[in-house]
Amino acid sequence: MVTSSHDSAAAVVDRPDPPLLLSQEQLEAHAASLAAIHQLAPDPARGRPLVPLLDEDAQLLEEAYDFLSAAARTAQPIPSEDWLRDNHHVVQDQVRAVRQDLPRKYYFELPKLESGEYAGYPRVFALARDLVTHTAGRFDLQTLIGYVSAYQRGVALNIGELWAIPIMLRVALIDELRRLAENVLSASRNREAARRLGLRIAAAGAGAERIIDDVLRDASRKHEPLPPAFVVELLQWLRDQPATAGPAWQGLHRALETHGDSPDVMLRREHQREAANQLAIGNIITTMRLISA
Repeated sequence: MVTSSHDSAAAVVDRPDPPLLLSQEQLEAHAASLAAIHQLAPDPARGRPLVPLLDEDAQLLEEAYDFLSAAARTAQPIPSEDWLRDNHHVVQDQVRAVRQDLPRKYYFELPKLESGEYAGYPRVFALARDLVTHTAGRFDLQTLIGYVSAYQRGVALNIGELWAIPIMLRVALIDELRRLAENVLSASRNREAARRLGLRIAAAGAGAERIIDDVLRDASRKHEPLPPAFVVELLQWLRDQPATAGPAWQGLHRALETHGDSPDVMLRREHQREAANQLAIGNIITTMRLISA
């Protein structure tokens, strides 16, 4: 995650891995394939607790809300950030519902997976997590019924697992939202770093180009490309400055060209990232509301 103590760039490039979206037919085929490969652990009580994952997700989402709320007072609003801020109460409701509806004894009776990415977690959680991933968080009741029915044509879930599906969907949605929030938070911190760097450039006067050179040299030494959110914010800031910022503008352009990039490429990349995040976050919030209804 990007720290806010360094004005140069960021440790994370703002490009979340996009999920592989599946049609209804593909989803059901995927559910059937999961039924064929899922192996249950012999003792479900020895599985991994789900509450620590929920707590970690909830904490990150709280941090994101606090940071983005503070940033909104001094920076131009970003749609994905607005979604997270304006719907934070929806997320809190989901977290409370999971904690209320998932008693410890009941959880440890749920069948757990023996191996794979979700080893130790309930089989029904793995099923829910895959549904959220492969729909980008957007599904309705009929999609869910078809998906679970396809799984059960291979392996029957017990009554406790069926009862747990809404709970596990909530956890899966919270977990996916946390992944997206990390990316939004990283981009917001990168933009903040760019604004702070802009203030240093403005104060440096004739030494502005040297500051840019230091930033680029630092990124090169760490073998980290400048994040698009950082570059776009800095370019937009430099564009509105007087002629004294010209050397810094030119230095940044030269650095981008050296790496086969350009302002237009960076701007397009950042717009694509933001549009994807905005859509995915909107999907998840809408589905959270649907589950609550």
